[in-house]
Amino acid sequence: MVSCYDNGESTIQNIDLQTYESEEVVKLKHKHTNICLKSSFSDPNTVYTLGFDYKVIQWNLNDIANKSQSRNIIEQLTQHQGNNKGMEFNPPFGYSLLTYKDKATSSENILVGLGNGSLLRFKRKKL
Repeated sequence: MVSCYDNGESTIQNIDLQTYESEEVVKLKHKHTNICLKSSFSDPNTVYTLGFDYKVIQWNLNDIANKSQSRNIIEQLTQHQGNNKGMEFNPPFGYSLLTYKDKATSSENILVGLGNGSLLRFKRKKL
């Protein structure tokens, strides 16, 4: 299980379903600068987190320090939609996060649902 916290950190925990006790396995920190809101495993070695700092972060659990990557949502929106003045009044905070594999192309996609009603889709290799 991945837990998200207001300080921007996340932890991965193993939970014993018999006793409901948890053990912290990995702490994911120093990438988000604001509240970490959502998280999602895509495979046993990859976790995505979404924060109110407009970042989607891909954590490689085999080598967290060197292989984790991030994308800024604002940069992605302006790249695809141009400079939108409406973002000043309704910032595109990410509220939902989903990962799925496209069976036709065998690529992994990440969907981010934004508070302004937009959806962003990233391919894993481009994140």
